[in-house]
Amino acid sequence: MTDDDGTSVHLYPQIVHESGPLHPASEETDSLCHSVRDACSGGKGGGERRSRIVKKIGKGTGWGVDEKKIIASLGPASGEERYLASHRYKELFKEDMRETFERNLSGDFCDALVLLSMSPPAAECHILKKACDGLGTDETMLYSVLCGRSNADIEVLKRTYWKIYEKDLGKLLIKELSGEFETLIFTSLQGTEEHYAPQNAHTPEKAHVYADALFQRAQKKEWFKSGACGELSFYSMMCAAPPA
Repeated sequence: MTDDDGTSVHLYPQIVHESGPLHPASEETDSLCHSVRDACSGGKGGGERRSRIVKKIGKGTGWGVDEKKIIASLGPASGEERYLASHRYKELFKEDMRETFERNLSGDFCDALVLLSMSPPAAECHILKKACDGLGTDETMLYSVLCGRSNADIEVLKRTYWKIYEKDLGKLLIKELSGEFETLIFTSLQGTEEHYAPQNAHTPEKAHVYADALFQRAQKKEWFKSGACGELSFYSMMCAAPPA
């Protein structure tokens, strides 16, 4: 996907890229937060009755949770609405929305709601951390999040990961990856996509030159080897080229 200037489109909503404090919460954001809270409160039986039942059958069973109401509240929400709700919910109820879900639900449905309850960059940081947890690394999850992203999104992602986990995303990945895949991921993580300049840097003639260079390197499997005259490596060319 491309933006109006020919570079990769930002997958994060514009509000994520803005600095400064958030605007006061709207009625729509408050309504979304209260709707989710009510759906997890146990319905007509009330919180006290639900607490007695949960003590008997255990947490995370989903008893008394109105799943359809949660889906109706969070399902249609845009990235911006989720971003605002993730901040407002904690202001209203003194806990993250994900904590509410993890306390009341379990399984794949809970996992999906946890991601929807976070801001878009926080959700992707959660995915990256999960991809690196335990034995082995889920490479599909990594390249699905990191490859083909705009420079601005990559910067937000790295800042958000540090803010949540107090760890550098690059240092996490360098311990998990190796070989050509490591080169691809770290090239993507640099945020080196060029600004689209059709008048000089990105002409049809230069596109043919780059295409030929990519083909030659692919034939020789020289994925990360730079040319003798300073040409970029295969992965560097792919990550630097704007999609337009």
